[in-house]
Amino acid sequence: MALGQNQQNNMKGLQLFIADLRANQKTKDHSRRIQTELVNIRTQFSQKSGLNGYQRKKYVAKMAYIYITSNAGMVPELLFGLDQCFQLLKSSNFSEKWIGYMTLELLFNHSIVRSRVLEKTISSLKLDLTSNDHNVIGLALNFVGIVGNLEDAFADNLSEQIFGLLRSPVSSVTIKSKACLAFLTLIRSKPTIFLNLQDTKRTLWIDRITSLLGDENDHGLLLSLLPLIEYIAKNIDVQPCLRLIPQLAEILHTCIYVKSNTAKNENYEFAGIPNPWLVGKCVALLQVLVSDNGENLIGSNIDQQTLGKLRGCVSKAVSYASTSESDPVSRNAEYSIMFTMLGFACKLDPTNEAISNSITGLCELMTSNDLNTRYSTLDLLIRICKTNGATAIKTIQNDHLSRLFDMLRPEIDITLLRKIIDLLVILTDVTNFKRIVQELLQALESHKSMDFALREDLSFQIEKLIELHAEDLDWFVLSSLRLLSLSTSVKNDHVWKRICQIVVNNEPLHRLACQHLIDYLQAPNVAESLVKGGVFLLAEYAESVKDKVSAGDLFNLFTEKYFQVNNMAKAMILTAMLKLYRVDPQLSSVVIKFFQLELNSFDVILQTRSYEYLKIIQYSKMNDTSFVDKLFPGMPPFASAKDTNLTSIQPKVQNELLSIDDPYANGVTAKSSKTTTALPTPPRSRKNNKLYHSQQLTPGWEAGFKRMLIFHQGVFYQDSLISILFRIETKTEQPSTSRITLTYVNKSNFEITGLSSEVIPLRADNNPPYILQVLQSPDSKLAATNGRTSFAFETTTRFAFPHEQSSLLSLQFKCGGQYCNHRLKIGYTVLSTLSPRETEIDLAQFAKRWKSIGDSLGKAGEHVDFAKCANLTAQKLTATMSKIGFDVVNQTAVPNTVFAGGIIHTKSNGNYGCLLKLKVLTSETDVEIVCKTTSTEDLSRFVVGCVKKAVEN
Repeated sequence: MALGQNQQNNMKGLQLFIADLRANQKTKDHSRRIQTELVNIRTQFSQKSGLNGYQRKKYVAKMAYIYITSNAGMVPELLFGLDQCFQLLKSSNFSEKWIGYMTLELLFNHSIVRSRVLEKTISSLKLDLTSNDHNVIGLALNFVGIVGNLEDAFADNLSEQIFGLLRSPVSSVTIKSKACLAFLTLIRSKPTIFLNLQDTKRTLWIDRITSLLGDENDHGLLLSLLPLIEYIAKNIDVQPCLRLIPQLAEILHTCIYVKSNTAKNENYEFAGIPNPWLVGKCVALLQVLVSDNGENLIGSNIDQQTLGKLRGCVSKAVSYASTSESDPVSRNAEYSIMFTMLGFACKLDPTNEAISNSITGLCELMTSNDLNTRYSTLDLLIRICKTNGATAIKTIQNDHLSRLFDMLRPEIDITLLRKIIDLLVILTDVTNFKRIVQELLQALESHKSMDFALREDLSFQIEKLIELHAEDLDWFVLSSLRLLSLSTSVKNDHVWKRICQIVVNNEPLHRLACQHLIDYLQAPNVAESLVKGGVFLLAEYAESVKDKVSAGDLFNLFTEKYFQVNNMAKAMILTAMLKLYRVDPQLSSVVIKFFQLELNSFDVILQTRSYEYLKIIQYSKMNDTSFVDKLFPGMPPFASAKDTNLTSIQPKVQNELLSIDDPYANGVTAKSSKTTTALPTPPRSRKNNKLYHSQQLTPGWEAGFKRMLIFHQGVFYQDSLISILFRIETKTEQPSTSRITLTYVNKSNFEITGLSSEVIPLRADNNPPYILQVLQSPDSKLAATNGRTSFAFETTTRFAFPHEQSSLLSLQFKCGGQYCNHRLKIGYTVLSTLSPRETEIDLAQFAKRWKSIGDSLGKAGEHVDFAKCANLTAQKLTATMSKIGFDVVNQTAVPNTVFAGGIIHTKSNGNYGCLLKLKVLTSETDVEIVCKTTSTEDLSRFVVGCVKKAVEN
């Protein structure tokens, strides 16, 4: 299908229709023109002679424009054209099919459309996804990527097919890129299509997706692929993705250090920077793969060379801050990389010194003249404080707190004010809370340009800080009431209600609060929130301040404020007046007159309340003078989910303060309104053994495993594309630890790309039998014909384990367009810890030790088994046992029998003696293996299992 020189084919009728609508500015004329055109379109669609492709495309395009210009308000009037859209989808002309998909994408947001055409749409997509024309496939993938999250049926019916396009070696790079984004849309809308797969299949799917990182030269594919891998690592399974850290480090290193001049990637350069978007996406994925304490870098997953590359990228990014680049566009691009890398830096070197240095460098940028730079600096400081905790917070508190105050006072930009406030809240502790609360209260008072939402948030944060550090009751009252006096909110009453709860539940605060409230309420202009809190508390505890102000004076004060507030506050004042009558019955006449006046109020609630209160007073005077006292016996303490006692409130508030929203910003963030973004769900545990058991071993793996059991170097695996050589070096001073080096050799005539390998242990927690640490990661590329690279790691045996639980090598790469993955079991077992003795052992010594173990442990340390071995002689057995590392007894007294011994070394459980007796039976096909060890555990069984695996044919 040729695209043609013009997709639209110059649809003049559409152009004239659009011109008419733009010319008709009046609503009635505009609507009349649309209705006229809809009648014409209906007429054309109903013609028996039918329409040609051009006409159908033109009328459907007019419908799409009507939908757009009517702000989606005419969907019911456009449903008649859905069948014509599907006629366009059947066309072999690209522009016609494109118009059909585009119109459906617009209309598919409406459930009425989906209910009518969902099945037909899925059928058309299935057909187009199998097309031989990559343009048709691209249109279908675009459609799924845009609307695939609206219905689960897309994921149920299309996920396998789209994954097939993603993994297919014949798919073009463009199709793979679109397939990545479409597949991401599907699994976001329905993650169960991935989660419900069997462990083996899920791991295979993830491996096929991650293998696309081998095309690192195509930045377009990487930009589509990395978000998909990030979602998988964060929400599906992080284990299979950890192997990608060396490749991601190489991509980052290339982007930051190497200027790409190839025609393929020059479209992705920005202001001379080779793809800052790719840097951001790589770091976003690394943020998921690397745990906060850096354990995945320092531990078994990453070698020092890769770690050095990542730290080098950070250093290079930091150097951008000192450049004298005058072009603001280039400088913004460099700063975007710098902030992205600095946010990741603390995970690379989580030492106190490194964190402190990063904080100091960032704080220097807070005084920048550029708004975006200041915003990004504050945003990054907030994230570092949350990630690295005490060290980062203490550094800012000690050295840079005054600078934050200097920024807070004159700042007029709302977005920056939000960030400064969030950072100050995080920095608040017992040493500085009074100073920070004072500055925040001053900001609330002085920043007249502060928008309503920010005033609400700031008031709430100040109130929580006051609660958290309210050890000084006098300070608590003064600060709380000052906050009430500054908070002009009439929408959110949380602050004054919370303060009233605290005062009610703490008796020492009753008189203190009322004394200061009187002073505040006597001011001419009082915030309504303060009036609400004031009338509630003063009416409740008027008796506590009767020596300072009489009930009559309070009534006059309430009367003055009554006409300055809204109806809700007026209702509270009416109730407060009745409570004042309870305190001083002599006020009955003025209270009754006031209630009588409000009987004529325009507000029904105020009328009703005034009438009821009048009846209460009348009943009290005529029947029971204590009736009002019974109605208002005094405010009981608040009992709620939120504790309101100052002695127990602090830990709860501390947790609330640490949960401030932190929108993640990739690169430089411009002015924006505040958004509430939940923190990402942490990925699944890295320390389970599900990945180990989900691996399907490559056929023929046993031969390499057996060779590694017996020999210390040799060929581990080979096929037509690659050969893997191994070498095991055991530390003499610590035999429980060995260095294993695997050398990959390219045997093909094509370059190997995307090579990544990982050693998968049985488990990494729950007291693992052995631990792994990567020393050297392999290069991701191997030159054709004998190109080679090495992968080195260290294994330490903590305690004995069976050979079935040996670690696995997971290797994947691409060669000549073919995807290859190998899963091989590494032949490192308890026998690998054997160390040679300095003196030989004779038969008499062997027999004495054999008897000694039997006498002390009996059958507890013994195990017997039989191995099938064709044409195996005692001489061959002797040679094999010597190669494994056993000391073999040189004897001829007992025919067809081999006696061997050695020391099994473990790091945690110490060392164990091990004696073996191997006897070739008369059939010459069976070998009896008897083992005795000084351990009462399963060590003898483990040793026999390893020996049996080594000697069997």
